[in-house]
Amino acid sequence: MGLIVICGPTGSGKTALALQLAKKLNGAIISADSRQIYREADIGTNKAPPKESKVEKGDGYWLQEGIKIYLYNLCSPAENFSVAQFTAAAAQAYKEIIREGKLPFLVGGTGFYLQAFLGEVGFANLAPDWEQRKRLKSQPIIELQKKLAQYDPVFVQRLNRSDRNNPQRLLRYLELARAYGRVEKGFSFFRPPWKKEKIIKIGLTAPRSFLYQRADQWTATIIKSGLLEETQLLWEKYGDKIPLLQGLIYRPAQEFLKGQISQLEMEEKIKYQLHSYIRRQLYWFQRDPEINWFNIAQTHWAEEFKNWTAILPLIL
Repeated sequence: MGLIVICGPTGSGKTALALQLAKKLNGAIISADSRQIYREADIGTNKAPPKESKVEKGDGYWLQEGIKIYLYNLCSPAENFSVAQFTAAAAQAYKEIIREGKLPFLVGGTGFYLQAFLGEVGFANLAPDWEQRKRLKSQPIIELQKKLAQYDPVFVQRLNRSDRNNPQRLLRYLELARAYGRVEKGFSFFRPPWKKEKIIKIGLTAPRSFLYQRADQWTATIIKSGLLEETQLLWEKYGDKIPLLQGLIYRPAQEFLKGQISQLEMEEKIKYQLHSYIRRQLYWFQRDPEINWFNIAQTHWAEEFKNWTAILPLIL
């Protein structure tokens, strides 16, 4: 049995395509999204299905259009969820899908989650040092880089641009360097139970302007569909400091609810965040030469994809 990976930036239609293929090939989906794991957060995490879709929500999964999506609604928004926890949960879901004789689909836009589960990048099991993070989170990027270089200068030199300018990752690397002497000593790798040649990677992409336009349309849709109400409920139940409310989409919504910004400013901030996130996703996935790319902006892409997927049963 193989594994089909469907990846790409926000707004490219990954889940819709996965549902379509899962129906055709008797499959089930493992969600690889760092925000869709949370319960009570459907609109701002893009879990909310089309109105015509039939959905049953369970503990750690959704059943959508008859297809099971694992790792939806997995934990409370108040919890901190690590990559190590993700790989463990995804491995359990994979075993269950195989046991039922179905084809597993790994679907999502969180590149680190995807690659960790595929055994392509290492991840740390060390518990986060929340006190240190609180103490250092306001420090400039350059200061975090200097602190990390004191422990592991070779690692700092090898960092790509994305990691070098990401304060959360720098704080994590600093924790590992302090604990193990060198950052990479703190990493472990997930060992996949499948053969590498049985993995098929599908990527959905488009020009940035096309993806930005989709993101802008989605921003308007989620605001009309209850984003503010969802944010208010999460805030009242879990407080305004939980990571989910400090991140993508929810932070501008919360700032608006607090009267700190106008609705127009909120919308522009969400769009800016999404555009930036899309750029980071494109950069991450474009480094993988194993991905079979399909440009969703092209009118004939669906026909091209249909012809290509006709051979999947023969490969798998």
